[in-house]
Amino acid sequence: MNIPQAIEQALYAAIRARQMIADTHVRCWHNPAHDQAWNADRDRHLPCVEIRCSPPRAEESAKTFACAVQIIAVTDPGSDRDRAGITRLETAAQDAIDALYTEFYAGAGSTYAAFRAAIQAAEPTLHLGGLSYGEPLAPYSDEGNQAVGVGLVVHFSRTGLN
Repeated sequence: MNIPQAIEQALYAAIRARQMIADTHVRCWHNPAHDQAWNADRDRHLPCVEIRCSPPRAEESAKTFACAVQIIAVTDPGSDRDRAGITRLETAAQDAIDALYTEFYAGAGSTYAAFRAAIQAAEPTLHLGGLSYGEPLAPYSDEGNQAVGVGLVVHFSRTGLN
């Protein structure tokens, strides 16, 4: 499987495990049909949280890799004039990242368990090495919609490559 796609699907599982944004479409960039709410005639259903993962890059050791991930909240400014909806989604995304980060280093927790199980199912050769906070995205306009994002970096190695 494609590594960014596996990471996106694992973050999808972690976000859904938190049940904080159950009424919101969560879209993986590499596989938009992953969410049942996806409609081929309307690629983006709002409000949504979009997960976008970069291709892997080698880290300094040349034996480990990292993927940068953006988790982007998007709402329609016409129906979210006071930005309460996008703020709720941004907070939920940040809470999910915080929980995943904390639980990863503690070695236990439901958010981390969902993430880890999804990674192992999608890409068994990927071995998580760490998580770090990534670059956030300041609020911006995305095709007329309002968007803001939080960032995460997934550090890993792969069996057979190292």
